[in-house]
Amino acid sequence: MDRPVDIERGRRHAKALLRAARAGDPDALARMRSDREPCLADAQHAVAREHGEPSWPALLRHVDTLGRELLDAARTGHAEVVYRLLEQGAPPNARDPESGNTALHLAAARGRLDAIDYLVGWIPVDKHARNAAGHTALGACIAGTADPVVAKVLVSVGLEPEPWMLEATSGKLAAWLRDRVGRSRDRSLLPERFGEAAWSTEVALFTIMTRSPLAETRVVGDGFAVRTGRFDNSRNGVVCSRLPEQHADEQIASVLGWLRERRAPAQWLLGPQTEPPDLRERLERAGCQPERTAVHMAARIADLDLSPKRQPGDLEVTPIHDTGRLAEALDAAQDARLLASLGLQDVAPLRHYAALLSGRTAGVVRILIDGINAEVLELNVNANERRRGIGRALVLHALDAAAAAGSTIATIGPTPATVPFYEALGMTLERYPPDRCYYTPLD
Repeated sequence: MDRPVDIERGRRHAKALLRAARAGDPDALARMRSDREPCLADAQHAVAREHGEPSWPALLRHVDTLGRELLDAARTGHAEVVYRLLEQGAPPNARDPESGNTALHLAAARGRLDAIDYLVGWIPVDKHARNAAGHTALGACIAGTADPVVAKVLVSVGLEPEPWMLEATSGKLAAWLRDRVGRSRDRSLLPERFGEAAWSTEVALFTIMTRSPLAETRVVGDGFAVRTGRFDNSRNGVVCSRLPEQHADEQIASVLGWLRERRAPAQWLLGPQTEPPDLRERLERAGCQPERTAVHMAARIADLDLSPKRQPGDLEVTPIHDTGRLAEALDAAQDARLLASLGLQDVAPLRHYAALLSGRTAGVVRILIDGINAEVLELNVNANERRRGIGRALVLHALDAAAAAGSTIATIGPTPATVPFYEALGMTLERYPPDRCYYTPLD
């Protein structure tokens, strides 16, 4: 298959293609059969061929196969396979025909935390889907392994504890679930004490990206746009809050076109005040999507519990100073080249540390140090080495370095699976300032 397929988007694409052909659009007509009037079957056939399949039924069979493979991968806990299948277009809400379980149900029932982390962050996974027994993924967890970490992750993404779950559990998990019953999940009620710190470090990261010889930049209003060659909206961005009112729409269209031509998904970051005052509305009219539900975690470094805990006796945390080691730690040579081009010195604002066990890399942490603010950008521990204290040792080392450099506030953009981990350190879940980040359109 030439590229991933979203089958629902494919259906919409086929209907749009049919409408265009019936309206006489020459490009659409060129993709349809010439011996009859345009029909839906021909439009679907054209879409299937674009995805490397000979027919629409063949495309549906391919997607159905991906769905079955996704269920198997979630059931067995092969998280990287789950992610690969989602990227290839596996239907994220595929169901087992007998139990009605989705991939999220299967992973939750068996405590497959890494697979759950991918699934709950994938749009459009239906986190609230119920199986044939009427259970959500949280219910599947309680009826299965009742893993407390998995249960906390599922509650953190919006699943509600139900009365029967309190009766089916005991001890600390039952007490924790009971405490959550009826508690508001409205993210607008979360604190925003360190929201500006979280936003500031995002700006600092894109500013640093402009210094890479691998990056392409351009001036935009009072700021800039940067494109790094990576298909990742955390690697491409626009930082601009002020544009001349008479040319604002023109300049927005220009920079969005520049990103689109380079197939660069990006974020447009805005300060609290904009010029013109309706810059946010103009971005939305141009197709940008506002971020209004994001969260981060934060705390003053001095308030965190960074005391050493249980960890392997031969664990060593060491800075990464060369591109080869960084590529090995990240398992991504292209990203390693970009990050290495930003500097790997001990005093660089972006710093990388590896956890070594008997000389082999067991985990990596990356931290951005920007004055009084520090952000943990990535923490990754090998799947077979987790829950041994390695992640805690990496974060402790990184934040010690940040404190030594003068940082007093730490932030992190957590995944659902890591919220309990950072809560244990003393970080608090907060609301990221709404309408300060806009995702730019690709088409």
